[in-house]
Amino acid sequence: MPTGARWCLLTAATTALAPVRNTPVESELELGLRAGEATRAATRVDFASQLFRVGSIISPEREDFPKEVQAPAGAPNILLILTDDVAYGTSSTFGGPIQTPTMDSLAQTGLRYTQFHTTALCSPTRAALITGRNHHTAHTGVIMEFGTGYPGYDSLMPKSVGTFAEVLKQHGYNTSWYGKNHNVPDWQTSEAGPFDLWPTGLGFNYFYGFIGGDTDQWHPALVEGTKPIEPYFGKPDYILDVDLADHAIDWIRKQKASAPQRPFVAYYATGTAHAPHHAPKEWIAKFKGKFDQGWDKVREETLARQKQLGVVPADTQLTARPNELPAWDSLSVDQKRLYARMAEVYAGALAHADHNIGRVVDAIRDLGELDNTLIIYIMGDNGCSGEGTVQGTTNELAVNANGVVEDMPYLLSMIDELGSDQTYNHMPAAGPCLRHAVPVDEAGRLALRRHAQWPGALVAEAHQRCRRYPHAVPPRDRHRSDHL
Repeated sequence: MPTGARWCLLTAATTALAPVRNTPVESELELGLRAGEATRAATRVDFASQLFRVGSIISPEREDFPKEVQAPAGAPNILLILTDDVAYGTSSTFGGPIQTPTMDSLAQTGLRYTQFHTTALCSPTRAALITGRNHHTAHTGVIMEFGTGYPGYDSLMPKSVGTFAEVLKQHGYNTSWYGKNHNVPDWQTSEAGPFDLWPTGLGFNYFYGFIGGDTDQWHPALVEGTKPIEPYFGKPDYILDVDLADHAIDWIRKQKASAPQRPFVAYYATGTAHAPHHAPKEWIAKFKGKFDQGWDKVREETLARQKQLGVVPADTQLTARPNELPAWDSLSVDQKRLYARMAEVYAGALAHADHNIGRVVDAIRDLGELDNTLIIYIMGDNGCSGEGTVQGTTNELAVNANGVVEDMPYLLSMIDELGSDQTYNHMPAAGPCLRHAVPVDEAGRLALRRHAQWPGALVAEAHQRCRRYPHAVPPRDRHRSDHL
């Protein structure tokens, strides 16, 4: 017990035991007052004795702090990775033409899901992913900017729909979110808030990323917590994918240095490969000439690799190319040169993002935590994007939002600037949609690195579950959403 408290007890006891003086001249009133004082004194003595008994239990040598919530012993760390606008046949992990060695390595030591379906829209898939609930239950039936005042579509996720971060935080985890957040109602994205539907209001202790559908990778509209920041000033080589990895690595290292017994969960959601497709020149150069054969031929090559990997049935046939999208052989020489370059830029951006994801995985390995970390890598939230129009664009927002028309001579004049900070570029709709497509309707793709200490039987059970077609949208809710 603190010294001050002990002193108070002794003082109370001394006062209570003080002698009661009685003189012959005391009146009845004085005698009554004396009797009342004696009663109060006896009460103080009894109170003091009770405190002494408590003091014998609570002492300076036996402090008793309230017990904090702790995660179960051996609870794994969790790294959840989500890229943006990537089709099933894009990454090398699933037979695609773009090398993604980080995802490849995780798939080789874990599980590969081949029919991990999404909602085919950005915000709804993400809402279902972070809550484990149907996207309509999370009031996110459409992207935030298109929210309407109808049930399931108003974009105001209720408190009854908690996130995995909130649940894990209440079970002793430290939680963080990096990169894209397309789950804040459009009118609540300013510095005025409210912030209860921002990551820090949804159970994430730390947020470093951007709010909205996309951002400039060279000069991103970043937020740390709820505070806008501009980390690119004075850094001519700055690019967001590197910065996200740097902050994730720094946070994970600090967590394990300060509280090694406490597991972490890090949600890592890149803006890549949503437009704008930005990447360092050296990464774009890695894919020079890789798409000169055109999207029809690349599509055939992709399907052949997928059959070899076993990620599609052996008798799979390519779907017919839509009439609205031109055959590669029907294009002019200039069109082929431009569209192949746009594909190289897209590929460079995705490969660069995968490389930086690998840096985060390597940092976990360096800490000796890889074998106690569950890594879930989802390649794409909703498949390919058709927002690049049929001919591609140097400025997605100008064309789609403001009706700007770019002719072929202008696009060709910008061919060497694609992927730089002078563009907000996107590739032709036929590029990602045809070049990387296979006959699986909006199927997502996921590689899961198993927790190395899990029993083999549990891994086998998980492998059987992957044949049940796991989805971003919870199966229990899917039938209800079909009728909304």
